[in-house]
Amino acid sequence: MRYIDVQEDKSSPPSLGQGVCQDKMPGHWLLASLGKKVLRPGGLELTRAMLERIGIGPDDRVVEFAPGLGVTAKLVLDRKPCSYIAVEHAA
Repeated sequence: MRYIDVQEDKSSPPSLGQGVCQDKMPGHWLLASLGKKVLRPGGLELTRAMLERIGIGPDDRVVEFAPGLGVTAKLVLDRKPCSYIAVEHAA
């Protein structure tokens, strides 16, 4: 088992997954700690193209499953849908 190092400097915010065993850490946290922010195949470019194509607008209600770090959520909310619900699995 390996743990993410705990910060000694308490003046800055903790990093994602700080103090969480890597064996138990959600996959998107581990990948985010390595710099990956959008897990969807095709990454951010394909996510933006997909959102452009479906044309979310003020009459739409959006449900996002596994929003992870919220990158896609921000892109969706920028389009001002009628409502937005994120569904995340709690470990």
